[in-house]
Formats: sequence, C-alpha cells, structure tokens
Amino acid sequence: MDWLLLLLLATPFINAVPVDHEELKAPFLKYVRDKGYYAEEHFVQTDDGYILRIFRVLYPSAELNGKVVLLQHGIADSAEAWVVNDLDKAIGLVLARKGYDVWFGNNRGNKFSRNHTSLNPDHDAKFWEYSFQEFAHYDQPAVFPYIVKVTGVNRISYIGQSQGTSQMFAALADREPNVVNHIDKFIALGPVVHMKHITNLPMKLGAYSRLGHLAPYLGIHELDSFSPTSAYWTGWFCAKLPFFCSIPIWITTDAVSYTHLTLPTIYSV
Repeated sequence: MDWLLLLLLATPFINAVPVDHEELKAPFLKYVRDKGYYAEEHFVQTDDGYILRIFRVLYPSAELNGKVVLLQHGIADSAEAWVVNDLDKAIGLVLARKGYDVWFGNNRGNKFSRNHTSLNPDHDAKFWEYSFQEFAHYDQPAVFPYIVKVTGVNRISYIGQSQGTSQMFAALADREPNVVNHIDKFIALGPVVHMKHITNLPMKLGAYSRLGHLAPYLGIHELDSFSPTSAYWTGWFCAKLPFFCSIPIWITTDAVSYTHLTLPTIYSV
C-alpha cells in the first residue's frame, strides 16, 4: 500500500490538465476529420482469412505530390499512434499536410482488426495463434497491392515503428513479392531485430522469460483488449494525475519525449 500513500500525498501538488473527453473517445475517422482532414477506411483480407481495417488520410488544401506512404504502428498499438499528438508532431498528419497520400496499417488482432472470415476473436483461441512473422508473410503482402490498386501508384514508401520495423525486415528477408515489388523507401523508427541490447529491466525480463508461453494454458489469448469505457476513464484519470500515469511509460519504455498534456490522449486510445 506504500504506492497508494505516495499517490495520496502527491495528489495536491498535481495540476489537472483540461481534456476534451468527447475528442479522446472519438473513433479514428472522426478524430482526424474533426481536425480538418479527409479520411477513409478500407478493409483488406489476407490469404489466411484475417480482415484488416486500414485508413487513408489526405489534407484537402494540400497540393498532392503524387507520393504514397504507409505508416505501420508498433506492438500493442494501432494507427492512432501516428495521429494522436500535437498537430506539428503527429507524423501522419504532418505528412498529409505536406501533400502525401497517407495510409495507416493495423495489424491483425488490434482493436481495428479483430475480424476474420471464420474465426471469432472472443471465442476462438486459434484466432490469436500468430506472431510478427504472420504480419510479414500475410498482412504486409495483402496491404501493399491493395493500396497500389486504389491509388494507382506502384511504389509505396513505408515508415515502421518498433514492431512495425520487425515485420518489414522479415518480409524483405523472405523476399515477399507483393512487398518487394511495390516498396520505395523503408524508414525504420526504433528498429527491432532482436532483444540482445535492451537495457530496460522490465522489458528484458519479458523478452527472456518464458512466462508468455504459459498464457494460452491459462486461457489468456489477448492482452490490453480495448474497451471504450475503460479508455474513457483512464484518460480522465490521467488528466487529473499525469505524474502517476507517466510512471508505467517510463518503467516500460524509458520514454521521456512526451508531455503531461498528451498523457490523457495516450491512455485513451
């Protein structure tokens, strides 16, 4: 209970950050459109039956430069990672203002891609039997030709973050034709190939322990499942106690390049 005592003592010294709860709980499309951007949703089916929901964003007043870019999020994340930030820092929105045709991937199993032609993610454990290798072998090769077909642009630049780089490294190593034949530039942010050099203790324990292998036997198939209600209240809590909410991020990522103003949004998506 020591942490609770610390929290109670710290509470009077923490300034609440005003937050628009309606904006935070808005779906991706509404969030982007409300900021003045044109946004579409598309559904892509992989060869093994997963249905991926991906997004496209353009800026109406920007002069299109004819270039297409695909942004791929990291682990336990979604397309929202590229837009939920200050307008001058949200990479997806900055690129759209620069005239790029911006597409946002969502890996199988995240909150936007919990769909399959025959498997139910809430009842079929088989839905969750995949790794980043399936992202490379099925998801990326399905998304690239789809974007080419819609845009008519044959070469697509790719920006991946963390796990988003791992799946591209794997796809390129396997020489997946649908990827190799259509990729232009590959920009890797926080690239991950192996876990040997990580210094963060919780992440190191997670990487080298075998605890994850026990999860299926315990009936645990999905972590960090999305609930609009829980997201709303988590955002509300972090608006009131930003210091407390910054602790899990610091412990698990060593991240320091965020502000308390963005914490309610980070925890709400």
